[in-house]
Amino acid sequence: MRRHPLARHLAIVVAAAGVFASLAYFALGVEVAARGGSTAELAALIGGVRGGGQVLTLIVQLVLAPRILARLGTGRALLLAPLVALASGLGLVVAPILAVAIATQISARVFDAGIETPAERLTQTLLPTAVRGRVAGFLDGTAKRAGAVLGGLIAAVLAGSPTMFYAVTAIAAALWLIAAARIARALPTLAVAHVAHAQDADAAVDDRAIAMLLRELESARPDRAAEVIARLHERGRIDAVGPLVKVAAERDGVAVWRALVNVLDTPAELHGAAIAVTIAGTKHRELALRALGLAGGVAGAGLAAWCEDKDLAVALTAEVAMLRLASDHDGALALLAESIRDSGTAARVAIDELGVEIRRGLAGGAHDRMLDSARHLSRALRRRRGDTPSRTIGFAALQRVVGWARDRRDAELSLLRADLLELARERVEAAATPAAPDHHLTSLMRAPVSTIDETPEVAAALRLYGELLESADAIEPDDLRRIARALGEPDDDVRAAAEEALTALGPAAAGELIATAAWGRRRARDRAAALLAELPVTAGALDRLIDAELDALDQTHAAISVLDQPGDELLARRLDERLREIAHTVLLLVAARCRSRAIAQAAVAWRHARGAHERARTLAVIDAALPRSLVGRLVEAVDELSPADRAAQLEQAGIERPVRDAVIRAELAGRDRLARGLVLHILGAAGRSAHRDSIASAAHAEAFAISPASLIAKVTEALHEGSTGPVIEGENDMPSRVETLIALGRVPLLASLTTRQLADVAERARWSHPREGTIIVTSGDLIDALIVVDDGELALGDRVITKGEVVDELACFAPAQTSADLRAVRATRLIRLERVDFE
Repeated sequence: MRRHPLARHLAIVVAAAGVFASLAYFALGVEVAARGGSTAELAALIGGVRGGGQVLTLIVQLVLAPRILARLGTGRALLLAPLVALASGLGLVVAPILAVAIATQISARVFDAGIETPAERLTQTLLPTAVRGRVAGFLDGTAKRAGAVLGGLIAAVLAGSPTMFYAVTAIAAALWLIAAARIARALPTLAVAHVAHAQDADAAVDDRAIAMLLRELESARPDRAAEVIARLHERGRIDAVGPLVKVAAERDGVAVWRALVNVLDTPAELHGAAIAVTIAGTKHRELALRALGLAGGVAGAGLAAWCEDKDLAVALTAEVAMLRLASDHDGALALLAESIRDSGTAARVAIDELGVEIRRGLAGGAHDRMLDSARHLSRALRRRRGDTPSRTIGFAALQRVVGWARDRRDAELSLLRADLLELARERVEAAATPAAPDHHLTSLMRAPVSTIDETPEVAAALRLYGELLESADAIEPDDLRRIARALGEPDDDVRAAAEEALTALGPAAAGELIATAAWGRRRARDRAAALLAELPVTAGALDRLIDAELDALDQTHAAISVLDQPGDELLARRLDERLREIAHTVLLLVAARCRSRAIAQAAVAWRHARGAHERARTLAVIDAALPRSLVGRLVEAVDELSPADRAAQLEQAGIERPVRDAVIRAELAGRDRLARGLVLHILGAAGRSAHRDSIASAAHAEAFAISPASLIAKVTEALHEGSTGPVIEGENDMPSRVETLIALGRVPLLASLTTRQLADVAERARWSHPREGTIIVTSGDLIDALIVVDDGELALGDRVITKGEVVDELACFAPAQTSADLRAVRATRLIRLERVDFE
């Protein structure tokens, strides 16, 4: 609500409507009471008013509301109910009689429910999709209820003064009208903003909106209108060349010039001279020269001077424009093919020009030239030429080519599709957040460390990927897996592109969505389950997956019961967390199966719940929506029990416990890398030798799961490390990440973290091995790191810090000066977590 002005204004309108509705109801009560009569007569009167209001509301909703909204538009329709309310309120002030009170009550109900509410719903479509549901819930619940409560309080205060009460009712209607008028005035601008980011620009644009866009184009800030008008021009809704040429000459904005280049898909010789005049004075000479070459209507010799410009981008663009003006398209393509060999500015300009050639070839039917441009562009993108904006444009241009070639079948197009599919695979794979990086123990969401935002390019590559798969004869499982994995990426545009691709693939994507809902990252699981509910996936497929997850729940529950040996604690804790993850997945799948928003919300609440009792209360909220047997299995499995208690529970139920070695083998062969690492640590050297076959199978599976390039890099790195000689015991003998995780798990400050969170912390930890007498922190200096003693002994003044203790648990949050030297009493192993790692 705070981030979206439209949501705030709608909340005010809904609350004002609630105030007036409450006051109108009390006004009716006041006049009915003043009229007198028996209780039965009063009840019959009020019931008749309410029944008549409901009938009229139904008639208005079915017959009048669509016509009113179509004729008046959403903005004017929002004003209708408060106008009628204001007239009714003034009527009560002038003539406070029962008939006017009845008319006020009925009009408030009919126009609010029949006209105002549908108009508000239409207005909410201008909000971002991600927040639309939450805003609608707030408006229908909190805002409306708050308005009704406020109206009731006002009525209670003014009950003894009817004249004042009616005046306040009229004032409430006036405030409602003012709030609605504010939204009505802002709706055109909001509609433009929405269309600027919508995939279908036709969705919310009529002739009035186009007229408003043209007015905004001539304003001081024409950028947004220029972008939308260019998209409408592409769809044949408007000829935007003339208006854009005029505004580009007057305003000289980069967005306007880009829009003009985009609409010049066919020659516009009438405007060539006007564009040529602006080249000398514009700050965006590269775009102006490109527009002139596309428009035509002037002699190419006039651009010769610009071909010698010091700015390489201007010089190359001028040369390409001259070739276009001379209709030497083959020469232009040859020049661009040569330019993409460069890794700098020339390649960036060439990619932009090749995108223009593709668009022009599609519009003009020059398909051979378009395909040649697509091949050159594909090679440039594979070599990572240009910058992120130009590559984003390049991927979008190639998506157009794939869309055009969808229903065409020949050998040349098949080769091009295969080339583009490999390009999309490489780009999406390279940009993906690693599922489990080499230096991590587990799958963690982490934004890539880069100063350049490449997410628009990745989103464009995903859209190309989806377009290619949609037109493919057969879809490889790995292709679906890459796109589904993008559902868990941190960037909204990347996730949206993945959703578009999977939705377009329809039932073909159902299997991978089901697997992602079960095993993907948490954010990917949520979105995959939501997409499953939207796809035509059979109920039987979802039922089978739910049964499989429940079987996994029972198996994990039984596995924990045998992990009762010393050292098994952390693995048992990891499997206990897995129980909750499986239960979360089950709820998501049941929500998709039943298409129930309530169950999906319960799954979210379950995910954030702390403790078994809170999770049980979460399930109790939707107990009626779930089978009792399912609720019982979930609650029973996620009870916080020790392995011994679980063993007793299984024995009481007559269920045979698995053998511990079978559990170990299952975890080694499973998909949970963190559990696998913990198992390897528990086994020790002798145990690893005994389970050599299981470990080898897991290693083979890991090798097949990564790309060949990554596998070669891993092997090369391992060979390099092996060639550096034997490891010397001592400071360079660093503990494994699992050992770090186990050591940190003993720290009280970190005890409440999950094993995945501990793995993240362990990845950031640094080990040190101070010798006896080493001063670690000098007296008077700040301790701004979490220092854990894994082995040995430290002294801080009179205080002795031994194994498993922390120097200062609050040091990362509130650094403090030491009153004495922190020194090692004897050889010590320390774990250090810097303050920056907690920020």
